[in-house]
Amino acid sequence: MLLFMCLLMGQITDAEFLPLMAEVKARGFLYDDGNMPAAFEARGVNIGRTRLNPIHKVNSEMGTFSANNDFPWAKPAGTDDSKNADRKFALLIKPHQKIIIRTDSEGYTRWKWPEGTIALEFAKVITLEGDRLNFQVNILHKREGKWRPNVFRPFRNHMELVARIKQLRPDWEKSLELKSLIDALEKHPRLRKDKLEDGHLKKQAFLQEGPIEILPAIDALLVRQLLTTTPFKSVQGHPWRNTTAGPIHGPTAKGFSIVPDQFLGGMIEVSEASCIRCHQDSGSFVREFDRFSTGGLTALLPSPELKDEVLLGRKKRRGNYAEPTDAFARHWYGVISGNDGLRSPHVFEPSSLSDSRLGVSVVLRREWQQQGLFKREE
Repeated sequence: MLLFMCLLMGQITDAEFLPLMAEVKARGFLYDDGNMPAAFEARGVNIGRTRLNPIHKVNSEMGTFSANNDFPWAKPAGTDDSKNADRKFALLIKPHQKIIIRTDSEGYTRWKWPEGTIALEFAKVITLEGDRLNFQVNILHKREGKWRPNVFRPFRNHMELVARIKQLRPDWEKSLELKSLIDALEKHPRLRKDKLEDGHLKKQAFLQEGPIEILPAIDALLVRQLLTTTPFKSVQGHPWRNTTAGPIHGPTAKGFSIVPDQFLGGMIEVSEASCIRCHQDSGSFVREFDRFSTGGLTALLPSPELKDEVLLGRKKRRGNYAEPTDAFARHWYGVISGNDGLRSPHVFEPSSLSDSRLGVSVVLRREWQQQGLFKREE
């Protein structure tokens, strides 16, 4: 409780980070795709005066046709091209607060997280042995009705990484590999320009362009020490490196390193306006993002030129996506998962989520019902 009183006064600070982690471990709701599979609500049917909207797992037969498998909603920011990235989540809700539940005019379930809620995403790099090491902790804290972001990493900038390597490896100059790494970080960084862009034609969800720094592969034992023995601190307002092409907010890697291979989250500034872009569309209707609804058949498009334009747009996207033909039936496949500015957590009972094209009616999470966390508003 004292921690929450402190957090309500302002942005989460470095000094509050470890107490927050302890609070999460003690009484937070920890989740992943096992106990809270990613889900979305689809367009349903009217039965009498009641509308029944089925809910499906994103990773299901029906989910294949869902925009939830598109960039920027499919994976954590910047990990769409990464093969060795993973994540875990946590929710921390203030004692005696309620999740407000209502049903909108089209029968969709809507909810609001209570003031003071803290949502955490533990971004992990997968080691060669299969271990998951935190390389970044993303935090959203609801204050005055808005989600305030912060990101914690072990290194705010490239020189902090250099200093830590030299501290852990005092004889670094005797290693050609470490000398090359230090030289790249201090004097000759490998830089490139890149772009993160979705391919939706009616409404663009995300666009980010800028420079990124490529870290070479780092010894696996050193990576483990760097990530597990270095205190995490806020990187908000601290660019990784300033360049003539603009600030770099974090590195990527080619090979095993302190961030996942091909990680592009370093292109994204840690600020309220920047971070909210991946979350602001939670609960939005899919039809807002795609132009046509023709039953999923590209043959029904008005002209070959328009067909090429649509398919080209979808090729811009990153990550694992469904076939291009699904874009034209999106009207029928419900909403972007999440609600109230959070993408991953939802209020649905896991056992009620459908794995097939046949939907199951909404059931609220029974564990939270038993805890009295829900309050329904008409």
